[in-house]
Amino acid sequence: MKNLICPYCFEPFTDEEVHFRSEYVSPDEFPFPEGYDDIQDFRTRYRGSDRDQLLEAYDVWEVFRPAISPKYEKFWAGFSEKKDQFKTTEKEPAAKYFGVEPYKRPVLDPGSPVHQKFLRPQKDGFFIRDENGMVSQIQLKTGEKCNRRVCPHCHNPLPDGYGAHRVRFVSVIGITGAGKTVYFSQLLKRMDKYAFAIGMSSTTTTASVQNFLEQNGVEKQKPLPTSTPLREMQQPLFYDMTYSVSSTHKETETLVLYDVPGEVFDPKKMALLPLYAPYIQHADGLILLISPDQFEVVAQLHEETRQLSDAQTALQAIHSTVVGGGTEKCTRPLAICVAQADQPRIQAVLSPSLRDKLLSDVRSITGRDGRPAPFFNGNDYNLLYTELQDFILNADPVLDNTAHTNYLHYSYFAFTALGCEVKRNEEQGFDYPVGPVLPKRIEEPLYWLLYKLGYMGTQGIPLSDPLCCPNCHSYEGPDPLPEDHQYVEGRRWFFFPHKIPATHICHKCGHHWVQEEGGQG
Repeated sequence: MKNLICPYCFEPFTDEEVHFRSEYVSPDEFPFPEGYDDIQDFRTRYRGSDRDQLLEAYDVWEVFRPAISPKYEKFWAGFSEKKDQFKTTEKEPAAKYFGVEPYKRPVLDPGSPVHQKFLRPQKDGFFIRDENGMVSQIQLKTGEKCNRRVCPHCHNPLPDGYGAHRVRFVSVIGITGAGKTVYFSQLLKRMDKYAFAIGMSSTTTTASVQNFLEQNGVEKQKPLPTSTPLREMQQPLFYDMTYSVSSTHKETETLVLYDVPGEVFDPKKMALLPLYAPYIQHADGLILLISPDQFEVVAQLHEETRQLSDAQTALQAIHSTVVGGGTEKCTRPLAICVAQADQPRIQAVLSPSLRDKLLSDVRSITGRDGRPAPFFNGNDYNLLYTELQDFILNADPVLDNTAHTNYLHYSYFAFTALGCEVKRNEEQGFDYPVGPVLPKRIEEPLYWLLYKLGYMGTQGIPLSDPLCCPNCHSYEGPDPLPEDHQYVEGRRWFFFPHKIPATHICHKCGHHWVQEEGGQG
């Protein structure tokens, strides 16, 4: 038995509790004999010799007729503009071929006696298990195998193999005007390349990634994708990330990405925050995209008004959503990203050195065999981080203080998702990239999160990492020693006094150590 958590409603369940969408679907209408309108009329008046057979056939038709599950409908009702309106973003490319939308397929519960009479018994009750021993299929008595697993609580679809590996949730939040949709499109389009650069391989396990790219493609001279409507909850994006753990073994983990609209942090739209709060509360890691217009120095340079839905509001709201109003810091790693870093309006206020770094590529770590290795390049990143933090401290010290006050694990990033000039087609009313489209450093925040979530190691500890005692692993006790007291009294061979070098000491366990620059000692 395997424990799972739904990537939609986040309710826990086991693989033996999953439900299945049926491969067999009844016709839209039941073929009543001529002169009978519905089942009630048929039961009351029909007296033919085949009455029992027809009633039995009707029972089968009713179980397998196409319909939206009440649990599924309830989940998606919250994302509809009107209470009586149903709207989902789930799509299946082959739906036209099958003649039925995936969410209209009848849902079968292998634990229900009503449904069991339509199922073929197996060695393990009604379950068919995969090579990992996880429940993956059931079989109808008519022979069709059903492998479309759904959550038993909300009836949303589970990808093939979901639950076989450790699952990590990452939410990407975009402040208004930050270009989150463009960022997502570019990141997903190049995920294979970015995974290879850190010694991994990525495999999509649903059609959601391809659907997103088809709807939000970024191409030279073509209109840029528009922002996602506020109430349009996008399908989660699933990747299986595989990497080597030894010369003979590999490990696979499931990464789930969510698109969370930053507009919900606007004071005028905060009423919608509860809709997306679960995707923040349950996130193992967070990426927050902010626009250059967040910085007053940028807005003043172009005589613009600083945007209202700013990063401080988002940082405070995310903390409150995760921690629940408590006094402790949020411990989920948060990547705070300045998007569109190549645009002239922010380039004009950056130092030449920082401009050069932001327009360079992320450097991979190469293993002894010459292949990319699963390591975050902390040494390379630290060169950029130092200057980027200085810029943010000077341009928006309130933002930095808000992050420092509310979060334990956070770091600053900057990138461009386009790497080219954007022009406006005034006649048709859209923006388009002049090209060529060459994104820079968009993968770096994800790499950092993968490092923080334990997917890979690091070569050089990022300077943004909070100080941690190497003995008790506490973040509460470590403290740097003054320069004139960077040693502790010790004994050599139990007798002779000896001064032991130490730059830091943990007040929680008493351990002392030398902290190497950019390292943890």
